[in-house]
Amino acid sequence: MTFNETDINGFLKQYTGKEVVYCANPGNAGDALIAHATFQLFEKLNIKLQIIRHEEIVHDKIIFYAGGGNLVEGKYKNAYHFINNNFRQNREIIMLPHTVHGYDELLLSAKNLTIFCREKTSYQNLSAIGFPSERLFLAHDMAFQLTMLEFQDYLMNGKGTANCFRLDDESARVFDMPTDNLDISLSWNGELWHRPDFAKNVTHSLACYLSTFETVKTDRLHIAILAGIMGKKVVLYPNNYYKIKAVFEYSIKEALDNVVLIENPIQNETPPAETKINELQDKLKKLEETLQEKELQIAGLRSIAEQLQDVFQSKSWRITKPLRNLISFLKKR
Repeated sequence: MTFNETDINGFLKQYTGKEVVYCANPGNAGDALIAHATFQLFEKLNIKLQIIRHEEIVHDKIIFYAGGGNLVEGKYKNAYHFINNNFRQNREIIMLPHTVHGYDELLLSAKNLTIFCREKTSYQNLSAIGFPSERLFLAHDMAFQLTMLEFQDYLMNGKGTANCFRLDDESARVFDMPTDNLDISLSWNGELWHRPDFAKNVTHSLACYLSTFETVKTDRLHIAILAGIMGKKVVLYPNNYYKIKAVFEYSIKEALDNVVLIENPIQNETPPAETKINELQDKLKKLEETLQEKELQIAGLRSIAEQLQDVFQSKSWRITKPLRNLISFLKKR
């Protein structure tokens, strides 16, 4: 299949000096990363922004909707409602690099909608339903606009591992969660990223947190991208649909060679320390229970032995010995 791969910078240059509307996608700190990178690029290209929230309705505008993973039927509805509320009365809606799945009827109805997919699976899905090729593009996630240079203050070797696994509905939940897990992306979540200064500060807060670690393990796409840009050793795990693997294959694998994808965590994942400790404690408990049973058995046998010893040493035992011998002799006969 041929993909209409496009450099997002080159595409956006046609809007230099123009006034456009930008809708920031609500969500967690990964969306802050996307928003920050987008605001930087718009400023660099001198594109004048009117920033709105996803529930707002405008008229006769050129609209850019933030990149991300919100246009996924069955999981998120913000982007769907925004497009549905705005495509009829505006000149153009451009969806920046996104993961897209479902909502076919709306997408085919919106004749002024242009979609940038951030991976090939979404592109193939849209092409298969007949979304017009002249309005369908493939481009890397907006977070790849960020560079190591911006995070110079946070570049250090670090120690240990940051476990940043997601705790929401996108988690694949295929292994026990590490006890020291921190889903740092959920430290901020909601309708927050319409403020460029806040999006930048949250992005830098994430970088500051990750800086003290040597390795980052995560199934959060933008934690992996940021940690990869910062030069960390990154172990990336899949979420519960194709997004992580698809973005890894299209963008991360070539751009960030310090990021590896574990495709089958059940086969590859080493049990966390808590699981090992619990297993050892269970074994120890069983051994202790067995030892107690053996000790009780030994005590019982000792008691019987003592009673027999008393019988063997008694006068009655000695007196009755001839009779016992006679009974034994008769039984043998």
